[in-house]
Amino acid sequence: MFVTLVAVLCHALQGVPVCLEEIVTDSRFTAQAGKTDAPIEMSVLTMAQCLANGQTIASVWMAGHPAYRTWTLHGWKCAPGHYEPGRAA
Repeated sequence: MFVTLVAVLCHALQGVPVCLEEIVTDSRFTAQAGKTDAPIEMSVLTMAQCLANGQTIASVWMAGHPAYRTWTLHGWKCAPGHYEPGRAA
């Protein structure tokens, strides 16, 4: 089954919380998202692996994306199939 790991990221802009969804990885890519030192090593992301390790994978992904340095990981989800993220979560 094709699986997509989605991070829900939030940031307070001028006191108003803003949240959005970003695709972290999916079954086409390795869950370590190109990082050789990532704590999770798997060749294909499955639903079980996503559910068990999604928060860790999303945290590693955030650390590798400086644009989200001031954002917080509000949540994550494992979506079956190809997921189209909403810009406002």
